[in-house]
Amino acid sequence: MSARGARPMLRRAPPSNPETEDLPPVSPTDLREIQRPLKQRYREEPAAAVITTVARAARAASSEPRDCRLQFGPASLEVGAHEGVGGSGRIACSGDVLLAALAACRQITTQMVAAAMGMNLASCEVTVSGDLDLRGTLGMDRDVPVGYRRLACDVRVECPGASAEQLRKLEELSERFCVVHSTLLSPPVVETRFVAEAAPGRSGTASPADAQPTEAAGA
Repeated sequence: MSARGARPMLRRAPPSNPETEDLPPVSPTDLREIQRPLKQRYREEPAAAVITTVARAARAASSEPRDCRLQFGPASLEVGAHEGVGGSGRIACSGDVLLAALAACRQITTQMVAAAMGMNLASCEVTVSGDLDLRGTLGMDRDVPVGYRRLACDVRVECPGASAEQLRKLEELSERFCVVHSTLLSPPVVETRFVAEAAPGRSGTASPADAQPTEAAGA
Protein backbone atom coordinates (compact mmCIF):
# COMPACT_ATOMS: atom_id res chain seq x y z
CA MET A 1 0.00 0.00 0.00
CA SER A 2 1.09 3.58 -0.41
CA ALA A 3 1.57 5.95 2.51
CA ARG A 4 -1.97 7.27 2.19
CA GLY A 5 -3.52 5.34 -0.63
CA ALA A 6 -4.73 7.60 -3.42
CA ARG A 7 -4.89 10.71 -1.26
CA PRO A 8 -2.28 13.47 -1.74
CA MET A 9 0.73 13.39 0.57
CA LEU A 10 0.17 16.89 1.90
CA ARG A 11 -3.48 17.75 1.77
CA ARG A 12 -3.19 21.40 2.80
CA ALA A 13 -1.49 23.72 0.32
CA PRO A 14 1.18 25.93 1.94
CA PRO A 15 0.37 29.62 2.15
CA SER A 16 1.69 31.74 -0.68
CA ASN A 17 4.76 33.86 -0.07
CA PRO A 18 4.00 37.47 -1.03
CA GLU A 19 7.73 38.17 -1.30
CA THR A 20 8.25 35.64 -4.09
CA GLU A 21 4.92 34.84 -5.75
CA ASP A 22 5.13 37.83 -8.15
CA LEU A 23 8.80 37.42 -9.08
CA PRO A 24 9.50 36.58 -12.74
CA PRO A 25 10.96 33.16 -13.59
CA VAL A 26 14.74 32.86 -13.52
CA SER A 27 16.23 32.45 -16.99
CA PRO A 28 19.18 30.11 -17.72
CA THR A 29 21.43 33.18 -17.90
CA ASP A 30 20.13 34.49 -14.59
CA LEU A 31 20.67 31.09 -12.92
CA ARG A 32 24.26 30.91 -14.11
CA GLU A 33 24.87 34.45 -12.89
CA ILE A 34 23.37 33.61 -9.50
CA GLN A 35 25.48 30.50 -9.09
CA ARG A 36 28.75 31.84 -10.57
CA PRO A 37 29.97 33.72 -7.44
CA LEU A 38 28.83 30.83 -5.23
CA LYS A 39 30.80 28.27 -7.23
CA GLN A 40 33.81 30.57 -7.32
CA ARG A 41 33.74 30.92 -3.55
CA TYR A 42 33.42 27.15 -3.05
CA ARG A 43 36.41 26.56 -5.33
CA GLU A 44 38.49 28.99 -3.32
CA GLU A 45 37.05 27.98 0.08
CA PRO A 46 35.81 24.36 -0.03
CA ALA A 47 34.88 24.57 3.66
CA ALA A 48 32.33 27.26 2.83
CA ALA A 49 30.35 24.71 0.80
CA VAL A 50 29.78 22.52 3.87
CA ILE A 51 26.55 23.58 5.53
CA THR A 52 24.33 22.25 8.32
CA THR A 53 20.57 22.30 7.94
CA VAL A 54 18.30 21.70 10.92
CA ALA A 55 14.73 20.51 11.49
CA ARG A 56 13.16 20.57 14.94
CA ALA A 57 10.09 18.84 16.31
CA ALA A 58 8.30 19.68 19.55
CA ARG A 59 5.01 18.89 21.22
CA ALA A 60 1.95 20.31 19.55
CA ALA A 61 0.17 23.18 21.29
CA SER A 62 -2.68 20.80 22.10
CA SER A 63 -0.26 18.36 23.83
CA GLU A 64 -1.93 15.62 21.78
CA PRO A 65 0.55 12.69 21.91
CA ARG A 66 -0.20 11.71 18.32
CA ASP A 67 0.74 15.14 16.90
CA CYS A 68 3.78 17.41 16.88
CA ARG A 69 4.91 20.76 15.53
CA LEU A 70 7.70 20.56 12.96
CA GLN A 71 9.94 23.56 12.28
CA PHE A 72 12.29 23.54 9.30
CA GLY A 73 13.87 26.62 7.77
CA PRO A 74 11.27 29.40 7.67
CA ALA A 75 8.40 26.91 7.54
CA SER A 76 6.30 25.28 10.25
CA LEU A 77 4.04 22.26 9.84
CA GLU A 78 1.79 20.20 12.08
CA VAL A 79 2.54 16.49 11.70
CA GLY A 80 0.74 13.53 13.21
CA ALA A 81 0.76 9.77 13.44
CA HIS A 82 -0.65 7.86 10.47
CA GLU A 83 -4.24 6.75 10.91
CA GLY A 84 -3.04 3.17 10.39
CA VAL A 85 -1.39 3.30 13.83
CA GLY A 86 -4.12 5.32 15.54
CA GLY A 87 -3.54 8.82 14.21
CA SER A 88 -6.39 11.15 13.35
CA GLY A 89 -5.61 11.30 9.64
CA ARG A 90 -6.33 15.06 9.65
CA ILE A 91 -2.75 16.06 8.94
CA ALA A 92 0.33 14.75 7.18
CA CYS A 93 2.28 11.97 8.86
CA SER A 94 6.08 11.83 9.09
CA GLY A 95 6.15 9.35 6.21
CA ASP A 96 4.36 11.92 4.06
CA VAL A 97 7.05 14.46 4.95
CA LEU A 98 9.78 12.01 3.91
CA LEU A 99 8.13 11.36 0.55
CA ALA A 100 7.42 15.06 0.08
CA ALA A 101 11.09 15.89 0.69
CA LEU A 102 12.13 13.56 -2.13
CA ALA A 103 9.42 14.86 -4.45
CA ALA A 104 10.32 18.50 -3.80
CA CYS A 105 14.06 17.94 -4.17
CA ARG A 106 13.70 16.02 -7.44
CA GLN A 107 11.22 18.59 -8.78
CA ILE A 108 13.46 21.57 -8.03
CA THR A 109 16.61 19.80 -9.24
CA THR A 110 14.93 18.87 -12.52
CA GLN A 111 13.74 22.45 -13.04
CA MET A 112 17.17 23.93 -12.28
CA VAL A 113 19.04 21.44 -14.47
CA ALA A 114 16.62 22.10 -17.35
CA ALA A 115 17.13 25.85 -16.93
CA ALA A 116 20.91 25.45 -16.88
CA MET A 117 20.71 23.36 -20.07
CA GLY A 118 18.56 26.00 -21.74
CA MET A 119 15.67 23.57 -22.23
CA ASN A 120 12.07 24.68 -22.57
CA LEU A 121 10.51 22.86 -19.63
CA ALA A 122 6.81 23.40 -20.29
CA SER A 123 5.73 21.18 -17.40
CA CYS A 124 7.28 19.00 -14.71
CA GLU A 125 5.59 16.90 -12.06
CA VAL A 126 7.10 14.47 -9.57
CA THR A 127 5.09 11.86 -7.68
CA VAL A 128 6.67 9.79 -4.90
CA SER A 129 4.97 6.81 -3.29
CA GLY A 130 6.13 4.38 -0.64
CA ASP A 131 5.16 0.92 0.63
CA LEU A 132 5.51 -0.14 4.25
CA ASP A 133 4.06 -2.74 6.60
CA LEU A 134 2.62 -1.05 9.69
CA ARG A 135 3.07 -4.20 11.78
CA GLY A 136 6.76 -3.26 12.00
CA THR A 137 6.31 0.10 13.73
CA LEU A 138 3.55 -1.39 15.92
CA GLY A 139 5.97 -4.05 17.18
CA MET A 140 3.67 -6.89 16.18
CA ASP A 141 6.19 -9.04 14.31
CA ARG A 142 9.97 -8.97 14.73
CA ASP A 143 10.40 -10.29 11.20
CA VAL A 144 8.63 -7.27 9.72
CA PRO A 145 11.05 -4.37 9.17
CA VAL A 146 10.23 -0.91 10.49
CA GLY A 147 10.12 1.67 7.73
CA TYR A 148 9.56 1.83 4.02
CA ARG A 149 10.53 -1.23 2.02
CA ARG A 150 10.05 0.43 -1.37
CA LEU A 151 9.98 3.97 -2.73
CA ALA A 152 8.93 4.90 -6.26
CA CYS A 153 9.74 8.26 -7.85
CA ASP A 154 7.79 9.10 -11.00
CA VAL A 155 9.08 12.13 -12.94
CA ARG A 156 6.99 13.43 -15.85
CA VAL A 157 8.27 16.30 -18.00
CA GLU A 158 7.18 18.07 -21.15
CA CYS A 159 10.02 19.68 -23.10
CA PRO A 160 8.94 20.89 -26.54
CA GLY A 161 11.77 20.69 -29.04
CA ALA A 162 14.09 18.65 -26.80
CA SER A 163 16.06 15.84 -28.40
CA ALA A 164 16.24 12.31 -26.99
CA GLU A 165 19.83 12.99 -25.90
CA GLN A 166 18.82 16.16 -24.05
CA LEU A 167 16.04 14.31 -22.23
CA ARG A 168 18.43 11.50 -21.31
CA LYS A 169 20.89 14.03 -19.95
CA LEU A 170 18.15 15.83 -18.01
CA GLU A 171 17.10 12.56 -16.37
CA GLU A 172 20.70 11.60 -15.55
CA LEU A 173 21.74 14.94 -14.08
CA SER A 174 18.52 15.63 -12.17
CA GLU A 175 18.90 12.28 -10.43
CA ARG A 176 22.63 12.65 -9.80
CA PHE A 177 22.35 16.11 -8.26
CA CYS A 178 19.17 15.50 -6.22
CA VAL A 179 20.36 15.74 -2.61
CA VAL A 180 17.50 13.79 -1.03
CA HIS A 181 17.59 11.04 -3.67
CA SER A 182 21.34 10.61 -3.25
CA THR A 183 21.00 10.59 0.55
CA LEU A 184 18.41 7.81 0.41
CA LEU A 185 20.51 5.76 -2.01
CA SER A 186 23.64 6.12 0.15
CA PRO A 187 22.32 6.78 3.66
CA PRO A 188 24.65 8.54 6.10
CA VAL A 189 25.30 7.41 9.65
CA VAL A 190 22.57 8.74 11.94
CA GLU A 191 24.05 9.87 15.24
CA THR A 192 21.40 9.88 17.97
CA ARG A 193 21.71 11.53 21.38
CA PHE A 194 18.95 10.92 23.93
CA VAL A 195 18.93 13.30 26.88
CA ALA A 196 16.51 12.80 29.78
CA GLU A 197 16.23 16.04 31.72
CA ALA A 198 15.50 15.91 35.43
CA ALA A 199 11.89 16.48 36.45
CA PRO A 200 11.12 19.43 38.76
CA GLY A 201 12.08 18.58 42.34
CA ARG A 202 14.33 15.73 41.26
CA SER A 203 18.09 16.00 40.83
CA GLY A 204 20.16 14.33 38.17
CA THR A 205 18.99 12.66 34.97
CA ALA A 206 17.00 9.52 34.46
CA SER A 207 19.03 6.33 34.31
CA PRO A 208 18.32 3.31 32.09
CA ALA A 209 17.02 1.52 35.18
CA ASP A 210 14.24 4.12 35.45
CA ALA A 211 12.85 3.22 32.06
CA GLN A 212 9.94 0.81 32.01
CA PRO A 213 9.25 -1.41 28.97
CA THR A 214 6.24 -0.35 26.93
CA GLU A 215 4.46 -1.64 23.87
CA ALA A 216 5.44 -0.12 20.55
CA ALA A 217 3.20 2.79 19.67
CA GLY A 218 4.04 3.38 16.03
CA ALA A 219 4.56 6.70 14.27
